[in-house]
Amino acid sequence: MTVVLGSYDYQWAAYQLLGTQDYEWLPGFVWTVEQGDLRWWAGLVARERRSGIGSALTFHTDCASGASEERRRQVAAEKNAAVLADVPNLVYPDVCDAWGSPDVGAEFRRGVRDSSVPVLFISGTLDTRTPPVQAEVARRGFRTSMHLIIDGAAHSDPLFLSSPKILDTMLEFLQTGKVSTTRISIPIQFRPVREFAD
Repeated sequence: MTVVLGSYDYQWAAYQLLGTQDYEWLPGFVWTVEQGDLRWWAGLVARERRSGIGSALTFHTDCASGASEERRRQVAAEKNAAVLADVPNLVYPDVCDAWGSPDVGAEFRRGVRDSSVPVLFISGTLDTRTPPVQAEVARRGFRTSMHLIIDGAAHSDPLFLSSPKILDTMLEFLQTGKVSTTRISIPIQFRPVREFAD
């Protein structure tokens, strides 16, 4: 199979590895490409090009949530200087027109204000999609909130499955409304380059 690779494909592959448990492959990916071994990268890109687009729910949810005009201007201003360019936002907002999915508006994005509902926010320091700073912004709307930060955790399931202490902390919060720790550290491990190349 012949796979044509370009700068976008490199940025896309790096983005797929960032912020998820797959970050453990990132140094190996960069190293093998620098050595001129493009097999793994080509395989990853070829699989993506032949795969489906995923759930329509994902597109509709992101499109409905939308972004403020200020955020859109910021993305447009920063994308040319960013290492990954506009790869994280590539299909948005254009894909929303294709799906016929309307933006629910600025009032939805205003966020919660002055809520008395107790909330436990959980985020990982290696999560490039929803980093801890976003949880801190959301916390402003809650009078009673705690923020559990997991050092070394990435996005989605790996975040919640990275340590049994997370469940203990969640149960503690549900029982008492408080937590005895706001930080959990897990080891950051990278896969050996040999294993990556194989």
